[in-house]
Amino acid sequence: MTPASPQAFSTASFDASTTTNGGPACLHACSYAWNFGDGTTDTGRTVSHTYDTGAARDVTLTVRTSQGASSTKTKSVRPT
Repeated sequence: MTPASPQAFSTASFDASTTTNGGPACLHACSYAWNFGDGTTDTGRTVSHTYDTGAARDVTLTVRTSQGASSTKTKSVRPT
């Protein structure tokens, strides 16, 4: 996530380009689903999101391979 500590009402960028599938980067061989913890979602390897409050939110990324395997990672974000 860039910036590492986003400000409320500013845009943060999320990038899952380094996600691997047991070796090299997954890139186009995977699908990417983001849940920003504020009722909004997006798809894609790189996405942007604007938080409308300074409340802490859990951002969840689910990556699915073309074979159907999936992995989920969650990170807490608190806009300042």
